[in-house]
Amino acid sequence: MNATAPALIPPFRFSTVQQGLYRGSYPTLKNFRFLRRLGLKTVVSVIPEPPTSDLADFCGNEKITLHHFYAEKFTSDNVTVSPATAAQILEIVVQQCNLPLYIHCLDGANVTGIVVMVLRKLQNWTKLATVSEFCRFTRDHGVEKDESEYLAVFSEEIVVTADAPQWLWNGVRVTKHPTMIVHQPDLELAAANSLDAAGNPNNGAPNLKWETEVEKTEAILRQFEEASRNRIGDAVEGSEEVETIIEEALQDLPLTRSLEALDLAGTLFWSGGAFESREELHLPIDMASTMPHNDADANSNAATNGEEHLTKTEAAAAATATSAMFVFTADKAGMKDVDKQHVQEVVHKMSKDSNFYQKSLRDNEKVEQRVAAMREKLATLTPTQQLRLQQEVDARVVQLEASRDLSHTVVVVDMDMFYAAVEMRDNPKLRDIPLAVGGLNMISTTNYAARKHGVRAAMPGFIGKELCPELHFVPVDMPKYQRVAAEIRAVFAEYDPGFEAFSVDEACLDLTEFVAKNWHQYAADAGLSMEDESKDSGEEEDSGLVETLTTARREAIASAIVREIRQKIFDCTQLTASAGIAVNVMLAKICSDMNKPNGQYTLSFTRESVLEFIRDLPVRKICGVGKVTEKVLNEALDIHTGGDLFAQREKIFHIFTEKTAVWLLQTSLAARERRERTERKSFSRERTFRSLNDPQQLKTKCKEICVMLAKDLEKADKAAKNVAFVYKNTDFARASRSVSLASAVFTADDLYANAVELLRRELPLTLRLMGVRASSLVSRRHGTSTLTNVVQDLNCADSKKRQLVIKKFAEHIPETPVVMSSKSVDSDEERNGI
Repeated sequence: MNATAPALIPPFRFSTVQQGLYRGSYPTLKNFRFLRRLGLKTVVSVIPEPPTSDLADFCGNEKITLHHFYAEKFTSDNVTVSPATAAQILEIVVQQCNLPLYIHCLDGANVTGIVVMVLRKLQNWTKLATVSEFCRFTRDHGVEKDESEYLAVFSEEIVVTADAPQWLWNGVRVTKHPTMIVHQPDLELAAANSLDAAGNPNNGAPNLKWETEVEKTEAILRQFEEASRNRIGDAVEGSEEVETIIEEALQDLPLTRSLEALDLAGTLFWSGGAFESREELHLPIDMASTMPHNDADANSNAATNGEEHLTKTEAAAAATATSAMFVFTADKAGMKDVDKQHVQEVVHKMSKDSNFYQKSLRDNEKVEQRVAAMREKLATLTPTQQLRLQQEVDARVVQLEASRDLSHTVVVVDMDMFYAAVEMRDNPKLRDIPLAVGGLNMISTTNYAARKHGVRAAMPGFIGKELCPELHFVPVDMPKYQRVAAEIRAVFAEYDPGFEAFSVDEACLDLTEFVAKNWHQYAADAGLSMEDESKDSGEEEDSGLVETLTTARREAIASAIVREIRQKIFDCTQLTASAGIAVNVMLAKICSDMNKPNGQYTLSFTRESVLEFIRDLPVRKICGVGKVTEKVLNEALDIHTGGDLFAQREKIFHIFTEKTAVWLLQTSLAARERRERTERKSFSRERTFRSLNDPQQLKTKCKEICVMLAKDLEKADKAAKNVAFVYKNTDFARASRSVSLASAVFTADDLYANAVELLRRELPLTLRLMGVRASSLVSRRHGTSTLTNVVQDLNCADSKKRQLVIKKFAEHIPETPVVMSSKSVDSDEERNGI
């Protein structure tokens, strides 16, 4: 007698979602034979704990990729799958290479159903059809209010690659989804660069969407045919439910066009044998009544649905408000003739519905409240108080003037459109077209052809594309830029070994000593002779360090040296640089932007020239004054220039903190104290990413950051006695948590041990940015210990050494770690207490 083959037992609530996509409950041993028959490539577990060893072993033996996403067990109180988790799962589901795929939760009901609902939304199913399917699998065959709202407001970005399965949109890929944020890197880059999907030039519109009504209707009808046939096939033969099934299939389709549009594809479907006439479709009355029959009806419907149509005045007002909220609406080199009003209107239109814009509105409201409070405080200033303040502030002015130092020769060198210039150098075809380095999400830099359209760094790429449709994108290649930067820094080191790099493409050099030692060899290049020196011998000398030079000669020689620096940079990299030369860092930084591109500007090294320069300078041009400080100064005190700052000095001391007021006074005189070259006080590493909330993925990200931070500390030979965990959530709110340590740490493991504990205390979190900061730095050579060192010492055979280690740590380790939380500082102006 033949032995009976083991039964094929599917998991509880097992069902087919789409071809190659299955759903159900947690699979056990008895289900594995059934799952093996499916030929699975992927299993997605959406459960509170990691999958059991049975499931893990099964997947390992069958070479199935197992993904675990954290989600609490279903409760009727709230949805336990975060939007970020659902988005990450969908990105796996909509890749053909991952199919066949089985997705499950504990019972195959609500948790899995939430993910499938979002998938249906991505497929552009109607809410009615989506919820109807959802209810078939829930315990009570119903849907909670939170679940319905979850579907309605779901707004996470979904990445869809070229490997999308045929059933997702019936093979028709669109660049803009009607209800969701869909990111398709290959199509977006092709669209951005006016290339087809194969990378070939396309003179017309890229074929990345439904180009005509016929094409779109054909796709819709193919989807309808598939949906209706699948449902009819599942029904009992001869069932009276066929009509209802067809209506449900129609409800699933993105039918938003007129009935006339359907006629354009009549020969495709009506005469194809599926139905003899349109009447057989039993088009639902509510759908038919809402479908516009012509463009006029469509416009009418848009108006009746409350679509906003701003007047020019309203649009201008909105744009003006926008300019105060976004850094990328500010001027940059090469944007002198840009229509700012147009740029601001486009930015407002393209960003008004984003989370970032909403956060910017909240931040702007706080600034408005702050301005109002300052105005109220200013109103309380009596004439007597103002006179007293003026006397006190003028005494500070005398002190600042007495300490003014005009003896230094400082230069700030700023590479011209660095990332873009490197790409243009390596690909000459890019030189004459508007170019952006980055993508549709964010632009790192642009060339001057793009800046003429108002497109600049820190701007989202999709806004840049709206401003300049012919904008061409290339991806960021940071390793290449760093290699070029190393060549440039080698040039800087020839003139100032202690130069300070502000960024990968900008640095500050103090040429004071170099000028004093080498000025003779540059006299000819500066167009000077010894006779010039004798003619100027009556001038007052500025400093004993350069007592052999007059001010005019020092300016000329500094200019010649900087020309040589810029030429050397060009010779070794074929890239141009701009520079500013002045008596301090603040002024040199401002001057470096004066003659861009490929130029330099020298601000005369005299008190009169400095004061004249700062008097007419817009406050936004001053280093450390950002959009918030500019708005506060403009609206609270009607301050717009450096001269206004000085004129209103006593009022500034009345409404600002003393630290900020002193800083603004120094700025108004261009007499900021010279920044001494001190050792760094902290090191930090941050990374941005798409929303993450899975604890394990967050921990992995934290580990990666700590590895990078440890390398930075190693290069600087530093260790840290304070470790901070920095994060930004999906609402763009930024915060930090820190812990003070008894013994300094510097290894990746020790940094991670402290940072991950701070992370763990904050869970659950959904983050889009994470960072780790190391501060309270000490030299690694002076008594620093790591956890590894301590363990090694405790395990050593020398009992006396063990006792010394125990005693040392017993004396210094606090009973509980000192944990501090704070709002993170995002800008120079906040660091200055503004």
